[in-house]
Amino acid sequence: MSSMKHIVMSCIAAVALAAFAYLPPVEERCGVKVEIGSFPQKIERNNKNPFAWPLGVTEVQAGAPRAFPVTLENKTEKSVSGELEVWMNDDWDVAGPQGLLTLAPGEKKELAYTGTARPRALNALYPVHARFTPAGTKKEDAPHPIAVFMYKNPNAPRPVRKVATPKLGPGAFSLDAGFARSTFIEVKGKVMAVDPDGAPKEWGAHMAKGRPSPRGEAKAGFSTHPPYKKGAGFIWSDFPLDLPDVTPLAFSCSNYLVDNHGQPPSDGAEDKVFVVIHGYTNHGPAYNTNYPPEFEVFTPVSSTVEMSKVSREELFNAYDNSIVYQDWIVHSVIETVRSIPDRRGCVLFVSDHGESLGENNLYMHGVPFSMAPREQIEIPFLVWTSDPSLSVKRLDKVGQHHVFHSVLSFFGVESPAFDASKSIFEIVNDSELWH
Repeated sequence: MSSMKHIVMSCIAAVALAAFAYLPPVEERCGVKVEIGSFPQKIERNNKNPFAWPLGVTEVQAGAPRAFPVTLENKTEKSVSGELEVWMNDDWDVAGPQGLLTLAPGEKKELAYTGTARPRALNALYPVHARFTPAGTKKEDAPHPIAVFMYKNPNAPRPVRKVATPKLGPGAFSLDAGFARSTFIEVKGKVMAVDPDGAPKEWGAHMAKGRPSPRGEAKAGFSTHPPYKKGAGFIWSDFPLDLPDVTPLAFSCSNYLVDNHGQPPSDGAEDKVFVVIHGYTNHGPAYNTNYPPEFEVFTPVSSTVEMSKVSREELFNAYDNSIVYQDWIVHSVIETVRSIPDRRGCVLFVSDHGESLGENNLYMHGVPFSMAPREQIEIPFLVWTSDPSLSVKRLDKVGQHHVFHSVLSFFGVESPAFDASKSIFEIVNDSELWH
């Protein structure tokens, strides 16, 4: 059995604890019990496929605001005063009592709230937060239950154009080889369907099929430019495809920025590239399915997601094999960036959460931060740069909140949102690095 440290090295959370889905939306701390109603968290899961629906959450249908109660109960023999906060994310508006609240000894109070979806709300999982912070208590120590629900909105969030859906057989296919597509732009939160090859000229956007020629080399593909004349935005194409029932399925693409042949950029664009790689390599519970067979260094490994049927050795080995694979991925990314000539490159690797592997009878992740064990909240933060003059600060602790400011610092981007104290780099916004 390996002895690697048990850390999740992935880039996004997906679902919560496989053994009991999401935690119930109730928490008692500081002598006060807070509970969110109307969103019961189911506990049944599909053991064969832990990510299949239902995910153990309530489904909320579009069409009307969602009413829900928040109940507070003072479990002490003294009055408790504090701040009550109830909120959802920015796709939703919440109406109901907020702010200072006093509970008499033993008092139980139920408050009514309504959540209203904004037009841009997605078909997705959404959280509902309630937090009561007694006077003199830190927010992270206060009771903070979270309810999770699945929003179902057949009209969200983008328009859809009906195009033919070809059925593909085994083989390799190029998306620019005649497949029907729908193209959309988004500016200031508004999504619009446009001509497949782009948008009206007043938007300054296009996504045209052609044969671009980077540095004289002709390649098939798409020439794209995001909208900018009426505000910065996005452009993309959807390709409806009926994929074959074979595995594995692989998708590959490449891109480049067209140089201006000595001419000044027409809209202030600079030749800087920012790439995000989102991985799932070390995410449970099926760790043994997250790496190719050649990376199975440690054996035996678990072959089921039912933790009660897995030995600790099998679980650890499957997890550690996924770490070996993740290590190879990070190494490959670094070597790719290192190989690019005349480029000042940097690779940041950070996880979204840690992972429990049976410590204190906990598995995976999803425990509220205020209660979570260190295995679920301590994460790796790796930095590599091709520039020997770029110094990294000696910090006792770093976290996800350092990523945004470090990226701005590295690219020399000036922004009122930038906080130099949260950049991991000693050199901050030095535009001379790019000239």
